[in-house]
Amino acid sequence: MDTTLLQQLNQVRYRELSDLIGRTVTISSLHRIGADLLLAVNSSVPPVSTVKPDFDQRAILGKYKMLDVAFPLQEPELSPSDTVGRQGLVELGYMEEHEAATNEKTEKDDDYFLRDLIQQTQQGKEWLKFVLDVWPLRDACREYMNAIRPNGQNADSDEAWGKLMIQVDQLFPGQFRIRDACITNARYIWFHKHFYM
Repeated sequence: MDTTLLQQLNQVRYRELSDLIGRTVTISSLHRIGADLLLAVNSSVPPVSTVKPDFDQRAILGKYKMLDVAFPLQEPELSPSDTVGRQGLVELGYMEEHEAATNEKTEKDDDYFLRDLIQQTQQGKEWLKFVLDVWPLRDACREYMNAIRPNGQNADSDEAWGKLMIQVDQLFPGQFRIRDACITNARYIWFHKHFYM
């Protein structure tokens, strides 16, 4: 890995909010995800500029029974001591352990995601991020497969999606457990750590 790229990665900031991980919060409705979540963790996080999550959570809830929520912060919160570092990049899935230790690039190595991470930091924003799971945990994969293949047959995709959306509505009010929480200047820092499609 070239040294210029490594120097630029020093711009990536990340602070895990470990005191929030494992906390269970009650969310009253799909439209109150942001407000209810922020109310539950208010004393532990800096002020955000909006309580509305940056994208609709309905599809993620329907398919994965989880939430991926990010709020832009009102004021900068991170400092140079929050630099992610090589070990942090390994833990977040951006580097292999041997690459971080030796600076050697593997044949399959691709700097695209690292360069994208750097590009995100140049937007000048900081984010309060959460990944939450429906609590108690549910078998999201089985529920999804049951919706798209009733009785072993291929279902009409609109019909299957409709069933999943009914399930989403039935999740509220409900409990959600914080799987991960952080403040970062790279909006998609968890691309590898909490990957879903």
